[in-house]
Amino acid sequence: MRGMPDMDGKRATADTPPRNETDFPPYSLCGAVPLRHIHHKAKPAAVEFPADPLLAIAPPLLVYDGSCGFCSRAVQFILRHERRHDLMFVPRDSALGKDLRRTYRLEAVESLLWIADGQAAIESSAVLNAAKYLGGAWPFLAALGSICPAGLRNWGYRVIARNRRRLSSSATSCLVPTAEQRERFLG
Repeated sequence: MRGMPDMDGKRATADTPPRNETDFPPYSLCGAVPLRHIHHKAKPAAVEFPADPLLAIAPPLLVYDGSCGFCSRAVQFILRHERRHDLMFVPRDSALGKDLRRTYRLEAVESLLWIADGQAAIESSAVLNAAKYLGGAWPFLAALGSICPAGLRNWGYRVIARNRRRLSSSATSCLVPTAEQRERFLG
């Protein structure tokens, strides 16, 4: 029983069964499973990437949901406001997108993924990294946003993510990249 001394004079505690890989709940942008269930799998702000040193020197990558109107509008926004023009875009469900998520052990995460300097950022951290990339006033706004605790930022991200289909339902514009921009879409 819990709290009772055992034979060695030590307190006995209830043993919790070890978590199995199959016990890991999937995370959905629909908000079905809170992120706290996946923190033992990967750090949400940055995940080290030791396997491929080429990604450490590659331009930044944004892995996004290609079938989501809200995400497509975010990509259009980045293309309109970026100054560096070296960000590469990867649809999440493409072969490359799946490989990147597998490499960073983020297969169950259905968030934006910002990959730069051998690290991956998800949820609000990915959004803040995208804002820093844009230049202009956006890095300043990202710095202000980073003052907010990550838990609160990620909660806001999940609220928007749960409602993203409804938020983009009136959007009828499709992304038609220029020839130069088309080269930056991988997968």
